[in-house]
Amino acid sequence: MHSQLSFLLTVLLLVATVSLWGKDEKRDYSFFESKIRPVLATKCYECHSSEASKIKGGLRLDHIDLILKGGDTGPALVIAKPAESLILEAIGYDEPDFQMPPKERLSKQVVDDFSQWIAGGAIWPDEPVPTLLSSPQRKSFNLEKRKSTHWCWQQVTKPLVPEEVALKQNQI
Repeated sequence: MHSQLSFLLTVLLLVATVSLWGKDEKRDYSFFESKIRPVLATKCYECHSSEASKIKGGLRLDHIDLILKGGDTGPALVIAKPAESLILEAIGYDEPDFQMPPKERLSKQVVDDFSQWIAGGAIWPDEPVPTLLSSPQRKSFNLEKRKSTHWCWQQVTKPLVPEEVALKQNQI
């Protein structure tokens, strides 16, 4: 009898948890769609989405799988851990050399919304990863090629002086 009662209570608790979880998940989608996705679309996608002409920092922010994968500096988001999420560090302007978006600081409320979203599990609707439009895959940086072509790595040479300057110098 005791084991049947225990089993029944466990089932009821599980059903209640699943039904509450479903309600929270729906609320989280609403929060995401009203507070997070609009900011990503208007402030981030120009440089960090499948529609960007060049994906900056190797980071795409148009799908949760890509945000978790991250870019050149690693994963942009750690689920349920805002303090460990680089995206929050960037939009919070915590580091002088790592501030996004670069041209304008987001409001404290927007940063708080992102922190809340991440802490709540960074819920993202189940949707396919957007495919790259016409953007080529990012190529790796070739330092040797850059050294052979960029002026800062060229040997210093004496510049040629224009004829007029040379004549003036000879007259003095």
